[in-house]
Amino acid sequence: MSNFVSYLANADVALSVSCTLASTVIGIVATPLLVWLLVGQAVPIAVGGLAITVLKVVIMPISGGMLINTLWHRPLQR
Repeated sequence: MSNFVSYLANADVALSVSCTLASTVIGIVATPLLVWLLVGQAVPIAVGGLAITVLKVVIMPISGGMLINTLWHRPLQR
């Protein structure tokens, strides 16, 4: 959603997408680490399922957009 709002505001969309990806990846590592540090208990994480979800929600749409932009850049300029 924030990437779409950045686009509507004519902001730096590439920076917004990069920040979204970075915060997603950092959150995957930071959340269990912070729970362990603050609560003292480990949180079991299904790494495979989490990786597939990140792939579907973040990586595939970004890759698809880059592919569309590469293949149909000129027709989309109109």
